[in-house]
Amino acid sequence: MVRHFKVNDEISVGRDQPGAEELREIAAAGFRAILDLRPDGEGVQPLPPAAEARAAEAAGLHYCNLAVPADRLDEAMLDRFDALLRELPKPVFVHCASGKRSGSFALACAAIGAGLSGDKVLEHIAEAGAAYGSEEMRQTIRRWVDRRSRAAGTTR
Repeated sequence: MVRHFKVNDEISVGRDQPGAEELREIAAAGFRAILDLRPDGEGVQPLPPAAEARAAEAAGLHYCNLAVPADRLDEAMLDRFDALLRELPKPVFVHCASGKRSGSFALACAAIGAGLSGDKVLEHIAEAGAAYGSEEMRQTIRRWVDRRSRAAGTTR
């Protein structure tokens, strides 16, 4: 199975890109959905998004692709990821090429439910080895978590 880490009972993050056999293993492990953050044509892909969608569906998994570039980030991307994560059947296996985008995004969403601050989520992202992008991109994640946590009334 693809190397991964568990964020919580509903979300796990792949550290590698799955191939067709790994998608079958992911399904056999009880996951119900794949959320892929790779843009089509990014680097070496064992399965480009369209092929991964077919292989995931053949394995009985729901598949969703949200193309997140490796070199830029805005809060709208995080909002879209959060909305997709809420809609997909759980548990969800999230991946990108290396686990940095997917790990950062998944940990940021989980932080809101746990009432963590943006600074705290950046610590968790670093501890997980999922630090994504530039300092500016990390600060976008911090601001997004703080804004969403404040709106939910859960910041601690």
